Amino acid sequence: MDRGTLKTRKIKGQRYVSQVEYDRVFGGYDEVYTQESVDANKKEITSEPDVKLPDTNDLLKERNLDPDEWEVTHVKVNEWDSPGGIKLKQLTVSARRKLQLVLPFAQEPSKYKAPAKAQLDKKGAELVVFAGDQQAPHHDLDLHRLFCDWLRVNKPARGILMGDTVDFGGISRHALNPEWDSTVQEGVNAGYLLLRDYVQASTNTRWTKLMGNHDERIRQQLLLYVRDLYGLRAADIPGEEQESPVWCVSNLLRLPSLDIEFLAPSGGYNHAQAKLSNHLAARHGWIARKGSGASALGTLEALGYSVVVGHTHRQSLVHKTTHDIDGTLSTLAAVETGCLCKIQDGLGYTIAPDWQNGFATASIWPDGTFKLDLATYVNGVLYWRDHRYS
Repeated sequence: MDRGTLKTRKIKGQRYVSQVEYDRVFGGYDEVYTQESVDANKKEITSEPDVKLPDTNDLLKERNLDPDEWEVTHVKVNEWDSPGGIKLKQLTVSARRKLQLVLPFAQEPSKYKAPAKAQLDKKGAELVVFAGDQQAPHHDLDLHRLFCDWLRVNKPARGILMGDTVDFGGISRHALNPEWDSTVQEGVNAGYLLLRDYVQASTNTRWTKLMGNHDERIRQQLLLYVRDLYGLRAADIPGEEQESPVWCVSNLLRLPSLDIEFLAPSGGYNHAQAKLSNHLAARHGWIARKGSGASALGTLEALGYSVVVGHTHRQSLVHKTTHDIDGTLSTLAAVETGCLCKIQDGLGYTIAPDWQNGFATASIWPDGTFKLDLATYVNGVLYWRDHRYS
């Protein structure tokens, strides 16, 4: 056959484009045939049959492909005996263009600093509990048990007794209600025992008691009917501290023996205040408006600073933002703590009262800032933050 005749020949799966190419391989010609391209990013390169195989990088370079831009993905070696008895070898290499990433230009990267990560306050906050309106002996016994469980678990640093620890219904300005009213002694006995339970449940808690309008009923009776006995105390001993008045709530409830601080108001109960920080105080409360939150907001507006109050037997947490003359913002908060007394039948005072059982807490940091929470008792279960007590 004439070498110039174009005819395709196949030898062991290798394709040659012409008889000329066939003769070049087996007739000693040293020209090489062209590679077969799949697309711009993939190449399959077959070496010239020889007794010695070339290096894959050399084969890429031979086809003007930069090994830094192309990566070898597959290698195949064929071997066969030529008509002249020489064992020929052929190398087939599949290559793929390397992925070239175009990175965005960053201007002056050396000046960039990653933002600082938020850090937890390592000093920690002090937990304070606000509990009041027990109205002993009409306190809710199951809630009392759960509150003592809460004290044992959480062990607050401070506890504020918000007032109305004792009901003193028998000496109120209201008409006698035999089904509900108790004697003064019964109230005093029950009030002492529940406070003793608090102290024993969390021995390291520092307790402070505020006066409430129910606690003050003894004072009112003395001033109305036996004013000369108001403030009467045991005989003063020179050089020793004066004892508390005989009919003072502090003396009747044995607060000194329980190591409970008593804040004696200068005047009526509504003047007593426990300062927790430069940003938060606690009072029994003297405003009673309809609806949860209304009394708390009214007290906050009257005082001009954040406050925790009891008195209403309702629970709420309200906020108010103020703006000073320079536009600086301040966010104030006020809480109604709820009550620890029985709600059903309204203690004989009211029908179907809008009251809520529970108490309040505050996490107070060393700089005086704080976070307020409510603990609510519903259907035998006490809820506080993400915990339940039953």
